Amino acid sequence: GGGGSGDGRRARRVAVPRMKDRAGWHRFCLGRDEAHGNPGGRFEVDSSGDDAEDGGEAGKGEKDGKGGASTAPRYDPSSVPPGGHPPTTSLLLQLDQVLTRRLFHHHVHWIVESGRDLTPSRAGWVYSLLARMERPWHRDECAAVRGLVRECCARRSAVAVAGPASR
Repeated sequence: GGGGSGDGRRARRVAVPRMKDRAGWHRFCLGRDEAHGNPGGRFEVDSSGDDAEDGGEAGKGEKDGKGGASTAPRYDPSSVPPGGHPPTTSLLLQLDQVLTRRLFHHHVHWIVESGRDLTPSRAGWVYSLLARMERPWHRDECAAVRGLVRECCARRSAVAVAGPASR
């Protein structure tokens, strides 16, 4: 035993939401508070109905018992840390390219179409997913990146216009 970190240890798989569960991914990546428009948990958010809805969706199609090769842990929305899951290397490597691209599109949707703030955790996820996506990019990914850049430029311009004159 040479003491290397790969000696019989495998990274534990993290249970993730279903691919099309946009709300589940929002909570998974950013945590309950930020997903509900409350970054930093500044005020109390009542979202008791959301867990039941996501829980039903997350468990769809999975059966207990003689399922066979169901080694992946089952996603439970209530187990998400308050700040969400950070985009660690082991978590990103757990996602295939289809899921990586879908999740990137979810983040772009939340920023561009839903007008969510570009918080440090959201920016970290976007950066990590971009780094994880294999090339060549499909035209959908190129369009999403262009839309995200346009949105960031517009927000930056609005800050510059609203801010005090520096010259």
